[in-house]
Amino acid sequence: MELKTEFEITPAPLLTASQFVFNRSDTTSSRTLMFHERVEQTVAWKRIETVTQAVEATLGEYQISFRVDGEMEVAIPVGPIALTLGTGDEGTEKTRVYVRLMPPVHIPPKSKLTATMTVYGGQTRVGLAEEWSAWKITLECPLYAEVDFVAEPLAGETGETRTWKSDIVALADGPHFSHP
Repeated sequence: MELKTEFEITPAPLLTASQFVFNRSDTTSSRTLMFHERVEQTVAWKRIETVTQAVEATLGEYQISFRVDGEMEVAIPVGPIALTLGTGDEGTEKTRVYVRLMPPVHIPPKSKLTATMTVYGGQTRVGLAEEWSAWKITLECPLYAEVDFVAEPLAGETGETRTWKSDIVALADGPHFSHP
């Protein structure tokens, strides 16, 4: 049996985090924001056949492909992931993953900036080698992040509201994902 190592996932939001920065001066301010959030990567398994012994195995490198905004195709590697599949009915193994983004921004004078990072992830059934065929294994992991920005005048001030998005940041650098 050939091991499937490429998957397509439809991403969904896993978490959001917001920061607020105020510029009360008369000149544009430049800042580097820092988002540092914890998300979980989960491998879950469920026994679908009778087994008599535990299996220790490592899920190899996987390639996960997904579309961003219905357009851009992104592929990231995931793994390897070590598992011990016991004789129990089901189990879950969670790994803490940190997403660290440091986008630089320019804040107009007399305005407030709201920056909201959204981390997107997805779930897929992992391809099984023959020795794991008694289990159904699924992988849920963070895939990418982006930041939405809104700059608006402070209360009582005049000016326009401006919105923009950061570039998409694929989260494929291991347990600590970083991006300026």
